Amino acid sequence: MSLVHPNKSILMTGLLFIAMTASSISQAQSDPKAVQLAQQVLAVMGGAEGWNDTHYLQWTFFGRRNWVWDKWTGDVRCDIPDNDTRIAMNVNSMEGSVFAYGVEQTDEDSLDKFLRTGYEMWINARYWLVMPFKMQDPGVTLKYLGTEQD
Repeated sequence: MSLVHPNKSILMTGLLFIAMTASSISQAQSDPKAVQLAQQVLAVMGGAEGWNDTHYLQWTFFGRRNWVWDKWTGDVRCDIPDNDTRIAMNVNSMEGSVFAYGVEQTDEDSLDKFLRTGYEMWINARYWLVMPFKMQDPGVTLKYLGTEQD
């Protein structure tokens, strides 16, 4: 049973997203309708229990970066086939190894630069992958903006 009309769910999720990213007010000030919609989105995606039980995630970001993430340890691997680059790191410790353009990066400054860049790419790619689960993070305010008919 669908709780939201299919044509409206993407629009409403987008509207929630816009309101969510534009605000820094606490969740306690969220609109009840917006919170209900966010809960429906999360339920369709497996809910908090499904998210918490997920150990590994693998995805391709815009067809250019292949990611593998061990949520429980923080180990991440990013393969960028276009330029023969691989970043394998732990996002908690910021330690790892890098092969850039097929060459292992052993110089400390170069390695640190590539690891920081890898971390920033991971933050961005992970955010878009798990954004619906971020809707109830501390500091997020959800506002229901209604729907538009084109």
